[in-house]
Amino acid sequence: MKENLLGKTPKALEQLAEDLDMRPYRGRQIAEWLYHQHVASVSEMTNLSKADRTRLAAEFELRGEAPVDRRVS
Repeated sequence: MKENLLGKTPKALEQLAEDLDMRPYRGRQIAEWLYHQHVASVSEMTNLSKADRTRLAAEFELRGEAPVDRRVS
């Protein structure tokens, strides 16, 4: 199973970008897509190059957690 991007801090995403041979500011861009634009997949992060998106998608995924409890009023 691939590692989940959701839940990582912007600082952790900067480090992750560096580890994938991307510039650190790419981590901040990824955080923007995840936490402000609420994208459903890496392919939607259009300000990242296709090569960066491919590299990111090869190792990571966006996986939300299942709800613990649901209540209807």
